[in-house]
Amino acid sequence: MGKIVAGIIKGLITGLIYYTIFALIVPGVLSYVLKTRFELIEPRFLLLLICVFTALSILSYLSKPFIGIVFHAISILVGILLITSITSPGLIEAPLATGENNIEVYIDITPLLLVILGIITVWGLTGILEKLVKEDN
Repeated sequence: MGKIVAGIIKGLITGLIYYTIFALIVPGVLSYVLKTRFELIEPRFLLLLICVFTALSILSYLSKPFIGIVFHAISILVGILLITSITSPGLIEAPLATGENNIEVYIDITPLLLVILGIITVWGLTGILEKLVKEDN
C-alpha cells in the first residue's frame, strides 16, 4: 500500500512539474525573450493538460518498468506537441507603424524552437535511460 501511495505522490509532483515546464515556463520565457505574446491557452485546456501530465506520470510510476517508460515518453511527446502548437509555425508577426505606412515583419524562430525541442528530447531520453538503468539494478 505504501508503494502505491508513494507512486501517486511522485506522479502528482512529476505531472505538475511537467505541466509547469511545458505550459508555463517555456512559453513564458519565449514570450519574454522574443518580446511577443503567443496565443493564450484556454483555462479548460490548461486543466486538461494538468490532468494529462499528472495521469501519465502516475501511470509511469505505478506501472511495470517498461510500460512506465512508455508513459514517460508519451508525457514528453505531449509536452513537445504543446510547445509546437503554441509556437507554430515558428513565425512571429510584428506589425510596425511608420507614419502612414503599416509594415508587418515576420521573424523566423524555427532554429530557436529546434534547440528547445532538442533539449527537451535529450532530457526525456535521459529520463528513460535512467529508468532503464534503475530497473536493471
